[in-house]
Amino acid sequence: TAAAEVRTIELSHEEAGAWMRTLAAVRLILAERVGIETEDDVAAEDPRYMLYEWVGSILDALVRALDDRL
Repeated sequence: TAAAEVRTIELSHEEAGAWMRTLAAVRLILAERVGIETEDDVAAEDPRYMLYEWVGSILDALVRALDDRL
């Protein structure tokens, strides 16, 4: 398999804020669709749950990157 290519993306503070709001909204919508109300509500067999987790990891990475910039 080919190695994953790493790309660096630079965002302004306003752009980063817009991405954070959008990702958080998408995650909330996915949580409602999958039926996640608490951390104990795991639906690992539902592919939407995997997407919910992935969006959360991207959001977390963005928050960490912004935290490192401050």
